[in-house]
Order: sequence, then structure tokens, then C-alpha cells
Amino acid sequence: MRILVHAGFHKTGTSSLQSCAAANAELLSPRLNLLLPGDLRPVAQLARSYEIRPAKRKLKRMRSELDAVLPPPGKPLLITSEDLSGLVPGRRPGTGYGHAPDLLHCVGTTLKTRYPDAEITIWFTTREAEAWMKSIYWQNLRGHRITEDIDTYRARLSDALPLEDRVDAVRARLGERARVVSTGIETCRDRAVGPLSAALDLLGLPDTELRPALPVNVRPRDGIETLLRLNRSDLDEDALARRKRRYLRRHSLGQAKRHQG
Repeated sequence: MRILVHAGFHKTGTSSLQSCAAANAELLSPRLNLLLPGDLRPVAQLARSYEIRPAKRKLKRMRSELDAVLPPPGKPLLITSEDLSGLVPGRRPGTGYGHAPDLLHCVGTTLKTRYPDAEITIWFTTREAEAWMKSIYWQNLRGHRITEDIDTYRARLSDALPLEDRVDAVRARLGERARVVSTGIETCRDRAVGPLSAALDLLGLPDTELRPALPVNVRPRDGIETLLRLNRSDLDEDALARRKRRYLRRHSLGQAKRHQG
């Protein structure tokens, strides 16, 4: 039995993979068990909480919550949630995947205990550093009242870089419990179903007959400038949230119409 844990990183095609897997769930189900972020909410919440304030009891609960949603052995298993590596970098000082080795060790140990004969792979998608920084900055502008420009803000993000160093740290922590690999998201652009094709490669499964999903979380051309201007405005928090939602909804509708056309 093969198990693939797609554990991030944030803003490296994770949402695209997950939405594509969800859109193709019916076609995938005869040959693959699939656990998406919606199936892993308590596990992800504990992982994020652990990064803010580490405690062994949280890892113990994480193991219990993960074990509760694992399917019986048999078909290959794909688990995907970027929060298994911790918080989105930049939201809090010092959040740069520093606890990812502990979190993924917890996941790997849980899987090895449940499926002792399985081939377990922990897989990270990565991204070129500057493009990743802009995407993380955009993500945090959307959800928080960040007022620094990206040049000032990048110091918060540098704690998480290089992403490959974080991969190496997880690899060292897991030892022989699991294989740890990474794929640059740039290499997935021409694949039939993007990063989902790369995931299926690692599971030894074909990507034929699957349909690509619409792009998700695409940043508008003027997105950073617009949200930064809103964050710096004198709008109160409720009004700011409404303006952001309106802007993002308008962008999403325009994107959908372009694809339909």
C-alpha cells in the first residue's frame, strides 16, 4: 500500500491540487482513498495551534484525530493539507515552518502504526522564492490588516526560506519512517491535471480521464496594490472586510466569465 502525504507548502499549488482532486473524486475513488482539508480540520487546527504554543499533548491529540479518519488498508491513500506543516508564514512572528519536523513526525508515526507495511512518502510542493513571497504576502493581505509594503514585510517571510531547507529538516526528523521528497510547482504547469498529476505519479497511478479544475486563489493583477491601499485606509474592520469581499468576489466572477468564454 502506498501513502502520499502532501503537506504543503502554502501557496505552492496546494489549493489547485485539492480542488482538482475534489472535482475528480468520483473518477479517483475506485483506485484511491482521498483525505482533503475538509476531512482533516481537527488535525490541521491542532497543527496550527502547536506552532503557536508547542505541547506534547497537542501532538497526542493530533495522532488520535488523524487515526480516527484514516480508511481501512487497501487502496493507495492521498492525504493533502498544507496546514500539516503549520501556520501560513508571516501571520505571526517566527512562523516559518520551524515545527514542521515535529508535526510531520507525528503524522508519519501515526501512519506507520496504522499501516506498518505501507510505503509512506511525505511530499512538499515548492516555489521559486520571490514568486512564493509575493503569493504569501497577498494571502496575508487578504486575511489581515497588514500595512507594510512587501519590501518591509519580507523579513517576516524569510524565516521560512529556503523552502528546501525545511524539506531537509523534515527528512532528517523522519529518518526511515517515511521518504521525504519535493517538487517545484513550476514543473507541473504542463501536466494534464497540474500538481495532481505529480501526486499520482508518486502513487504509481495514471492521470488519464481526469479533468482539470478551474484555477483557484488567482491573484488579480492589481491585487496587492488594491488590498494594501484598503488596509491602509481609515475604514473600520467591518467595512474593510466588506470592501475586501466585494473586490475579491468581483474578481472571481470576472475570472469565471473569462473561462466560460
